[in-house]
Amino acid sequence: MSRPLLIVLLSGILVLALGLRLYTLGDYSLFFDEKSTLLVSQGVALEGANQPELHQKYFTPQDFWRPKRMADYYEAINRSDIGNSPAYYVLFHGWVALFGLSDFSLRFLSVIFSVLTVALSFRFTKKHLKSDKLALSVALVIALEPFFIAYSHQARNYSMTFFFTLLLTDVFLDIVRSPTPVHWTKFLWYGLLAWLVWFCHLLAIIVVAIHGIYVLLYVRNIRTWIGLGLSLLLPIAGMIWWMSPGKGGEYTLHTLKYQGELYKKVADTQSPEMLATPQNVWVKLSPVLADQFWITNGLANRLAGKTNFIIWTLTTLLSIFALWQYQLYQRFKWSILAIMATILSLFFYKSQPWGFLALQSACILLGVLIYYSTRKKAASERSLLLFFALLTFVPTAFLLVMTLKNGHTFGITQRYGGFSFPYAIILIAIAIRESVKLPFWGKLIILAACISQFGAIAKMLNEIYEDRSPKYTYRSEARISNPYIKAAETLKKLYMPGDTILYPSGVKDVFGAADKYTYGIKVSIMDAQFINVYLPKDATYWQRVDPAEADKLYLWQKSTGKKRLIFDFEGPKYRY
Repeated sequence: MSRPLLIVLLSGILVLALGLRLYTLGDYSLFFDEKSTLLVSQGVALEGANQPELHQKYFTPQDFWRPKRMADYYEAINRSDIGNSPAYYVLFHGWVALFGLSDFSLRFLSVIFSVLTVALSFRFTKKHLKSDKLALSVALVIALEPFFIAYSHQARNYSMTFFFTLLLTDVFLDIVRSPTPVHWTKFLWYGLLAWLVWFCHLLAIIVVAIHGIYVLLYVRNIRTWIGLGLSLLLPIAGMIWWMSPGKGGEYTLHTLKYQGELYKKVADTQSPEMLATPQNVWVKLSPVLADQFWITNGLANRLAGKTNFIIWTLTTLLSIFALWQYQLYQRFKWSILAIMATILSLFFYKSQPWGFLALQSACILLGVLIYYSTRKKAASERSLLLFFALLTFVPTAFLLVMTLKNGHTFGITQRYGGFSFPYAIILIAIAIRESVKLPFWGKLIILAACISQFGAIAKMLNEIYEDRSPKYTYRSEARISNPYIKAAETLKKLYMPGDTILYPSGVKDVFGAADKYTYGIKVSIMDAQFINVYLPKDATYWQRVDPAEADKLYLWQKSTGKKRLIFDFEGPKYRY
């Protein structure tokens, strides 16, 4: 492919990726994790553990915005995010200072990293698999992938983590697959990136562990072993420092242990469906596995019915056998049976016929990938194929192991292993590339399934944009625009000297008796914190929390001697 055409096509994909990520970016309010991120980035601990002024009878925005010391930032991240993601918080703090507090600008940092991931995926695939077309197809799928689009709409650390874990793997492959000894700066670069990745998200260390597996299996150069070993001293030393007394990760291990015990208690006493029984684990795990691959995205929740699965099993086995017979012996009689069975199955499925066709196609593609990996032609890529498979499945396997260890399924969630997505997409792209050698009917099944799945993905994107996707936006009812910003703007317009802002206290009882830290705390100052972050730093508005009011925000006006309703949070309805 000519370089000008390649640039045009890649530019088009990047523009598409940017447009898909900007659409409705600031339309819906920040949810709790994003609001927590904003507070922590400003050195504010949730509920004001390092803000005693806010627990006094009266306080002002100046009290909220008093100058923060480094100890405040450490305490905020310790208490509010278990010491996780300090690299993101540092960057996010500077981003907020430069670009402001609108929901759009807060999330735009994630958009940048998400689009950079699309570009990097192209470079990664082109460099290591030597194919322009494959690289473009991978970039296009990542541009369209609902998972990446959904997390680009969150002011959280995930998009940054996805980008840097892919970059870390890119540098790792540059080192271990180089035909000549690499310069020592390459090892230094790897060490710095490993440090950054670990400081983006604690679970990202799994990627480094998978790199270690690859080294054990394929690398026999002692210089490479020593270089990589020394380079990892950087992230190890960094994490030891971070978890030392007085730093931001001081209580990380303790908090993780406590959370595991807490969630187990919640599962035991309140949510038996979250216990780590085989059935519950499979219910949570199957969508995580299926949704990594766009060809099966959504199928775990859509497909059901014993009769349907019997039809699918028979049809899929016949199709794979027919393709095997055709590839080895050019026997077409089995193909005729497979074609007829596939067509008839679409009429006999009681529900989701195209979903079952997509699952059939996925199994065919798996067979194609396995067959390709055994051929001589794939010899140069065989170690990469195994490496990508490890990067795809080991993160989920780790979540499974931790689930069985802790006895609950709260930790089985797609975002914790989201850095595996690019490699799953690469594997599917390779399988589709090799499927062109199938007979016409085999290619037709895959094409029909791809069209069907892209239709399903378009529906998923629409649900994300409408903010009613339980899988991607965690809700089925759309949020309104940020009520805290609206309330702050109204207060700035109405407040006069002598007035008093009266905050609701909410009800701080997240897990009931299960959580020893929140149980019994009935007066919350979080509404006050979430509004003060949008008030002028030099303002002297008198404010207090009303312990008797749970949901309504009022402005007591001296001129009238009455309370004016500013906003009613209606319990959890608008406290996203």
